[in-house]
Amino acid sequence: MESSCVPNKKPEYGLIILGNTEVDKSYIGNLIVGYEIFKPCARGEGIKSGVDYHRIDTGSSDLLVYNMPGLIETNQKQIERNKREIMKVFEQYPLSIVVFVWTQVDGRPQPDDIIMFRALQEAYKFPCTSLIFLLNDVPNKRSPTYEGRFLALLTKLLNPMPISLENMIFLDAFNSGDNDTFDATRNRLLYFIAEHRESCQKLQVELIVRSNELCLLREAIRRQYLEIENNKQTFELQVMLMTEAYAVFRKNQEKRYQDMMVYLELVKEQVATEEEKKAGLKGQCQQFWKKLEDEKGICKKVGKGYKIVKHELCDKYKCSKNDNEIDCAIPCKPCGDNSGLSVLIGSGLSAASLGVAGAVLGGAVGVVLGPCAIATAAAGAAAGAGLGGISGAIITLYINRKKGRSKVRKNC
Repeated sequence: MESSCVPNKKPEYGLIILGNTEVDKSYIGNLIVGYEIFKPCARGEGIKSGVDYHRIDTGSSDLLVYNMPGLIETNQKQIERNKREIMKVFEQYPLSIVVFVWTQVDGRPQPDDIIMFRALQEAYKFPCTSLIFLLNDVPNKRSPTYEGRFLALLTKLLNPMPISLENMIFLDAFNSGDNDTFDATRNRLLYFIAEHRESCQKLQVELIVRSNELCLLREAIRRQYLEIENNKQTFELQVMLMTEAYAVFRKNQEKRYQDMMVYLELVKEQVATEEEKKAGLKGQCQQFWKKLEDEKGICKKVGKGYKIVKHELCDKYKCSKNDNEIDCAIPCKPCGDNSGLSVLIGSGLSAASLGVAGAVLGGAVGVVLGPCAIATAAAGAAAGAGLGGISGAIITLYINRKKGRSKVRKNC
């Protein structure tokens, strides 16, 4: 992999998808890209070069979507291998957004996910603005307090780390063959990512995960769950408060999302209009260059005709071919005003003796090349106007989403 610190290169941003094995990270990566590029890997398999990351050229920058290996494995050797892969990516592409994919059973975060995220957060101290929590495959038929309960549990289990509602996105389960729902889900995910900002993710302290401590860590999380159950009344109040807060947040987010969709559709129309203008401009340029080539041909013909006329006049009047008087008598301006030349030919040359020269020059001076102007236009990337980094890249992904749809329908 190439380093993002190489000078004279366009910016490169990482979209790092983290989570344990078998949490559908591949699906999330494919959802972002728009077609199937990531393949699920079995437990214990590390990242594979050329398979588990995908570079997207968004014009002004490159977006690298990474499907990272899990961290909680059955033995220390596998854990260390995956740690190296994770740290290597953050070293080479520190300017990134982190997407951590959670799993749930009956709406509860799983212990191994808690252990993995705690270890990563302790080591990297991910800034809130560049961190996304994603829960995939959420049941369509669920309790009204489902999201609030999950968030309340996550808040308890990750304490003292604060949980922001702006970091959490829930993706509903849907049929893989439902392309309309796929598009709608993808649009919402891209928009959610675009609301975040890339940050420099640097290792603060050593990333530590020990296989011989996993059982103890899982037991500690189990005790946390028991404590929550023993204080059920207090916890249920927190669930209700979190549910209400999340409902307000979702309502405001939905409004921003709909406004953004309108904006993006306008941008798409502007881009299409600019493409049409470019196509028309290309045609005008081609016509201009054709006329220019024709004019060059005319100039050559006029120059050749001038020499023929001069030669004929010299022979007729028995004068030197270098005589300046002939040049003065024939005010030839091949590409300018040729009226003087036309009069001279009409009065001084006979059609019998100078028919060829008269025909050439008469035809040449009778050609008038009309004014030709090339209209120039500054066609900017409207989608990225005012937006930089990953936000601009995500906007570009939305603009080009139709290409992704055709590939999704073909390959998935």
